[in-house]
Amino acid sequence: LRGVPIHFPFQPYKCQQDYMEKVLDALNRSENALLESPTGTGKTLCLLCSALAWQREQAKDLNIKPNGDFGSSSSATAAAAAALQQQEPTQHRSRRVPTIIYASRTHSQLSQVVRELRNTRYRPKHAVLGSREQFCVNPKVKKADGTSAASTINHDCSVLNKDRRCRFKNKVEGFKAPSNESSQGGWLGTQPVMDMEDLVSMGKSHQVCPFYYTRSLVEDADLILVPYNYLFDKDARTTTLSDIPWDNAVIIFDEAHNLESFASDSASFDISSKDIAGCMSEIDKALNLVESYPDRFEDVNVQNLVRLKAVFLNFEEHILKGLPQQATSYQGDRILEIFEQGAQINFDNHQLVLKEIKKILDMFMEIRGGNSNGAPKLELFVQCMKRVFGERTESRCQAKTQSYRVHLSQSQKTAPGPTSSSSSSSSFKGGGNGGRTLSYWCFAPSEAMRELANLNVRSIIVTSGTLSPLESYALELDLPFPNRLENPHIISEDQMHVRVIGQGVSNKLLTSSYERRQSNEYYVELGNTLASLSRVIPCGMLVFFPSYGVMETSIERWGGPAPNRSFSKTNATESTSKQTNSTPWKRLLSHKAIVVEPRSSSDLPDAIAEFHRFLNLPKSKGVALFGVCRGKISEGIDFADEMCRAVIITGLPFAPSFDPKVKMKREFLDQNKAKQNAKASTNGGFKGHERKENSSLSGHEWYTQQAHRAVNQAIGRVIRNKRDYGAVLLMDSRFGLPGNQNGLSKWIRPHILPDKGFGQATQKLAQFY
Repeated sequence: LRGVPIHFPFQPYKCQQDYMEKVLDALNRSENALLESPTGTGKTLCLLCSALAWQREQAKDLNIKPNGDFGSSSSATAAAAAALQQQEPTQHRSRRVPTIIYASRTHSQLSQVVRELRNTRYRPKHAVLGSREQFCVNPKVKKADGTSAASTINHDCSVLNKDRRCRFKNKVEGFKAPSNESSQGGWLGTQPVMDMEDLVSMGKSHQVCPFYYTRSLVEDADLILVPYNYLFDKDARTTTLSDIPWDNAVIIFDEAHNLESFASDSASFDISSKDIAGCMSEIDKALNLVESYPDRFEDVNVQNLVRLKAVFLNFEEHILKGLPQQATSYQGDRILEIFEQGAQINFDNHQLVLKEIKKILDMFMEIRGGNSNGAPKLELFVQCMKRVFGERTESRCQAKTQSYRVHLSQSQKTAPGPTSSSSSSSSFKGGGNGGRTLSYWCFAPSEAMRELANLNVRSIIVTSGTLSPLESYALELDLPFPNRLENPHIISEDQMHVRVIGQGVSNKLLTSSYERRQSNEYYVELGNTLASLSRVIPCGMLVFFPSYGVMETSIERWGGPAPNRSFSKTNATESTSKQTNSTPWKRLLSHKAIVVEPRSSSDLPDAIAEFHRFLNLPKSKGVALFGVCRGKISEGIDFADEMCRAVIITGLPFAPSFDPKVKMKREFLDQNKAKQNAKASTNGGFKGHERKENSSLSGHEWYTQQAHRAVNQAIGRVIRNKRDYGAVLLMDSRFGLPGNQNGLSKWIRPHILPDKGFGQATQKLAQFY
């Protein structure tokens, strides 16, 4: 493809070939790409094979023998690379093949990518990076029962390694993963391909630290797999990833349907008056340490600690009493004023404050055990300061605030915790609540993306199963994406049944608008309609609600169990022979067992286990799994074949319009659009195609498209492989509107059947199955 030989494990479908060609076009031209390909089309496999094949060609062009070539040995390749480095040390970086940084949102998604890499013949030098919480194998640091907090693991790990007292870390230098742990099917003699579970198992069996072992591989790695935060965290980029020659790197964002919100959140912060009180409490602990060990911490100035505590005391006082008491929003530059007036911290002196806090963090690093878990509140404050003062110049800090908004809100009332400072003013109860929260929210994800682009990377490839609509996505990231693709699915037309159902079993309107949800009639109609459909749908079905609140209210109105925010037996229900079908809930149970997605992530494995148990019963009637758009079951879980023969969307999942963050984001976008329109008017308007390139997203467009993207993500659960089949039922009359249909992914739009009444809907659905 495009002159590059690609080894692909199967004969590729046309959509797979098109995808790989788009990847190659972007890499060959040093351009960015925005690529959507439905779940089940082999997107990750295509991405790995095309990118790694292109990388091997680059190695050949540089006369560097690519790692893992047919008939080659890893030792010969390593020797050649070492000889090249000795001969041309100053040119080593420029002659190195472009590094591919493959990022996904979660550790579990990265493990899936590693498993796909095993399915290829490609065996590049690679590193899989994860957190200490994921990788630690030292029983003194991470408890066997998994109850150790991440902050405790990070602190204890750092303390042990400061004096080389971790026997697992000390074995990393010179360690080579045993070749017998290499997966089958790759070129022999190359680096073993191990996911995070494999690395942890290897670490335990060989008494070596996976966390530091994987980091030791980064410098020479051609492929680096990382969670998103490694790229958006400037500290991680300048430490863990410091050896990467960024000016020729390729960055791949996989599962990027939430990339813009992740980028914004990574540049934002929330800090409460309770957090500030916690900072003072940690300074008190530091003062006690200096008093207890004067010789050990003789370089720490007690007066500076007292002054620093006074800074936090004033800052807390300012947030609680010095600003208006009602929840208030400001332009982004107000944050500089708040830090200046409240804490006497500004661009000129913020480094001095950071230096004093670092001394405290180093003190806690010296102490291990007892009640010492580091200083998490001070670490939080450090991150906040870096968000505000993290630019090289004061003018740049000032300019960056234009992408932000400041929000002050009342914190939820909580009981006094162990971090409360007896000498702080946190006893002040403004408005009778538990304090106040200062939020500094980034509403331009382009800020974080531009930081990466400014590293002069070769290409940024953004891909997912659900990116539509692509134009608005590109506008949010504010990067040029000349290479774009909206792929069709690999399935045939008879494997998919998509229909709008705007009227229920009693011909009453189905619309999950706020106004309609005030009527009990809507909930009854929705429940009875689901019960009727569950008679027709075989095996498993996923039912998605706009929010947890709507889901719990629906269950309650149907006569189901009271809302339970954690998983218990009341969240998984099966009918009994004694039940009568007097309520929608009991009618549903007469056709399906029901499992409800829990609010807590820690309870999700129990819920999924119940789902499988009910589905695999000898005389199972099937299971209805209730979940939430943007929730835990809408991504990351493979509901293939009998596990999901239908996805039902009960309403458009619009975010709460009065939520401060949503409201301010819409206002931010509208203000930017107004500025751009005014500028265009001054310049005589747009000409031809320039209008599209210079347009910006309005608040309403963003708000609508966020709902569409959440629907697309949920719909992606229905078809998981080329032999799968299933139905998508859009049970909200608003899906009949062209604007809402155009917001759905391109691959599903041609399949949408119009609403022609519930009778025809069930008849055609039965015929489909």
